[in-house]
Amino acid sequence: MKIHLLRALCCSAVLFAATAGHAEDKINMAKVTCTQIAAEGNDAMTNTLFWLDGYLSKEKGDTVLTESWMKELGEMVVEACKTQPNKPLLDLVRKAMN
Repeated sequence: MKIHLLRALCCSAVLFAATAGHAEDKINMAKVTCTQIAAEGNDAMTNTLFWLDGYLSKEKGDTVLTESWMKELGEMVVEACKTQPNKPLLDLVRKAMN
């Protein structure tokens, strides 16, 4: 399972790096909604989950990445998006964590 998580991380990093060089691709993650992420497909959701993990880890001072946390975060995102798909994803995740 750790290999799958590492592969996903590497693929996400490559996909993100491929698009990060374009100035017009800047995204204000505080405003991105579940609907917008879903419209972009699975790669966008994977990239968003890893971004969320990094952002939340900085807030919590926790730099450990575990498979169980990524699963929990993914489930949290899915549940939050089911109820309020047009709200900013970051706000929904923060609310779910409290």
